[in-house]
Amino acid sequence: MSNLFLSLIIPAHNEEKRLPPTLKAVDAYLGRQPYTSEIIVVENGSQDLTAVVTVVPFVVIPSALGAMVTLALVNGLFLAFLLGVTIDQNQSDLVPPGAWIPAYVATSSGTIQIYRWLNALVTDSTGLPVSGASIWSRRSPSSATVSYPDNPTPPSLCPGTDILNYLQKTCGNFNVTGEDGRALIPLFTEQVDASTMPNAESFGNFALDARRDPYTSSGGVSFDAYPIITVASNTESVTVPITGLTLPRPELTIDTVLFFRGTTQTSDVPVNVPINITATVNNSGSVQAQNVVVSFFLTDVDSDGDGRMDVTKDEFNTSGVWLGDYTLPLVAPTTTAVAWLMWTPAGDTEVNRPISVVVDTPPGDPLGNGAVSELTETNNIYTISVLVHAWPDLSVDASEVTFPTGLPIVSNPTPRKTTSRSGVAAASVTASSGE
Repeated sequence: MSNLFLSLIIPAHNEEKRLPPTLKAVDAYLGRQPYTSEIIVVENGSQDLTAVVTVVPFVVIPSALGAMVTLALVNGLFLAFLLGVTIDQNQSDLVPPGAWIPAYVATSSGTIQIYRWLNALVTDSTGLPVSGASIWSRRSPSSATVSYPDNPTPPSLCPGTDILNYLQKTCGNFNVTGEDGRALIPLFTEQVDASTMPNAESFGNFALDARRDPYTSSGGVSFDAYPIITVASNTESVTVPITGLTLPRPELTIDTVLFFRGTTQTSDVPVNVPINITATVNNSGSVQAQNVVVSFFLTDVDSDGDGRMDVTKDEFNTSGVWLGDYTLPLVAPTTTAVAWLMWTPAGDTEVNRPISVVVDTPPGDPLGNGAVSELTETNNIYTISVLVHAWPDLSVDASEVTFPTGLPIVSNPTPRKTTSRSGVAAASVTASSGE
């Protein structure tokens, strides 16, 4: 489980009588708490039938190196359900296979039924995760819908109460995908009893049907057969794309990029003067987009015109041409929003500067997509060229103005002081009398 808050570790040695009611009571208590939890039972070479009531999901960790754990798992009905119980194969490999002992030992009248995890991801035809999709599993090749023997109520098409409580699900939604398009589903894969010992009856091949009305697509998954019960083999992941289903999504573009000096729009961009770069972001899609990142660059980030950035944002930053980001909290469908950034051009010559603005900038791979899944991912870049002026700044210092005695002020050559980043031609100085 993700975001696990508490792991409760219970050491057990020759505790076949006390451990089952203890686990049951602890599980009932934890099930009433607002946080997620798990129970870990550490078994230390017990000689009796140390029982683990397996309607409580947990992991058994053997504490003695070189020895596997023997679990004689029974309850009052001589029936046990294992969910999330695995062995450490590295520990098993410390001794020869001939010295191995069975991981699960069923009594003459007992049955151990093993569940494993299906980690299913359902997507639409473009790869967007689909929430609210149902996933039904069928045994392959029989095509019979899977049943859950821990559920005593026919037709037992969902897990029993204890497993549902662990999943924090109900019989109606245990196989329904969440906002991330995923569902973690237990599947009954093996059964161990006296007739199968030391092996198990395995049926770990499943056909899958993912449905989001009115579309349905199929997939499949196979689990390793007992006695392979390692952590890696305990969970199988599968992706089922639903053909024909395309979820609505935003469609973000940059409509315009304008430059402002103060509150006045301008096409004249002088050096050393703060300029406001304003970009209009358009969402022409049918759903809103949240936390949209708009990035500004002092270069053409798409020099080959393929609709993708040439390199990552970090690389542009390293080369000193990333100007900054602006995050739009919300861009509603069929509306626009404004992102802006202050820029003070530097330089000492007149030059054309390319400015690129990118909406929903890819966080890593420039050929990848941004955080917002869109209908089209190659129309998010807007590049414009702006002429940056190196305007002169002329001044006349009073100490440099002299009036030679006896000469008229007209046609009197007067030194002038020029502070400029570029040459100045045809500049004139006017002198007048008075204060």
